[in-house]
Amino acid sequence: MSTKVRVNLREMYPKYYNQDCFVEVDQDVYETMNKYDHIDAVYKRKVDYHKGYFSLDRSPFLELEKEGFDVNENILLKELIHQELISFIELTIKDLPVKEKERILKNMFNVRL
Repeated sequence: MSTKVRVNLREMYPKYYNQDCFVEVDQDVYETMNKYDHIDAVYKRKVDYHKGYFSLDRSPFLELEKEGFDVNENILLKELIHQELISFIELTIKDLPVKEKERILKNMFNVRL
């Protein structure tokens, strides 16, 4: 037979209970409730410490979508910057002397000339 624990719902749910409201629950139920309260408190401290929002959703733009940010525009901008950077690197390598060009292509890109 499990023991009963007296719980004040006002302490657990201050948003919903203005006055003391005591309920008796099983010890197992109380331990489970207490465990999840601790897990929730740890999560809130972690978010406050890092000043961030952590989500289980795998979308890297989840927080931006909530603010009304256009995700597709950001992806296109990143692709454009990436393409410009690659073209700049190619032009820079072409302007190098032959020995340096060979060293860079050999060491960085495993290309033999």
